Amino acid sequence: MFSVDLERIPEIINDAGFTIVYFDSDQQFPVIPRSIILEPNDKGTISIEDVRELFATTQTKQSTTQIYIVKHADKMSEPAANALLKLLEEPGNNIYIAFFITSDHQLLPTIKSRAHVFTATKPANLEKLRETNQDIIKSARELISATPTQLVQLSAALAKDRATAQRVVNAAIDMTYKSYFKTNNKRFIGTLEKLIKLSDALASNGHVRLHLIADMI
Repeated sequence: MFSVDLERIPEIINDAGFTIVYFDSDQQFPVIPRSIILEPNDKGTISIEDVRELFATTQTKQSTTQIYIVKHADKMSEPAANALLKLLEEPGNNIYIAFFITSDHQLLPTIKSRAHVFTATKPANLEKLRETNQDIIKSARELISATPTQLVQLSAALAKDRATAQRVVNAAIDMTYKSYFKTNNKRFIGTLEKLIKLSDALASNGHVRLHLIADMI
């Protein structure tokens, strides 16, 4: 999971396909062009009937982009969430889906595993990196652009210190995130996914050198 500015959420949804956004209920909900919005009913839940109605609207061929927004998706009933899995597995052409949640405690793991996950934040400074150590920044740049041969060499160096390796990966995530929003180049999305997977593995005490190679190739 990584942060995204509120103003960039519509762009992210168009790029990512299926997106989950952690959203502060006090924030102003972003305007999503060409969207159909599903919200909790009068009982405060999203029922299986609500999901079936939404699903029915996706069954016609879409010649233009159509975005489906599920607000407070964490309030779906379990039958509704299971019914929605079918749509997530076969969304159809030009269909994009976004869940906005304040908590994921009721969200099925099978749904979350299919999504690009973000947390909405206030606009960030895209010019300034959070990491200031120049050696860490240099290694992070090398990690992002490394060939398989270079990755083997870099992993041997980083494996000597887990804390340093984690800082390098976090800096690389920060760089890649900022690069995506500066350039709108979608290849950075794939790199981000690899880096986030690597960061999670290192945080879970995974083998540093093994994951540096396996997760980034």
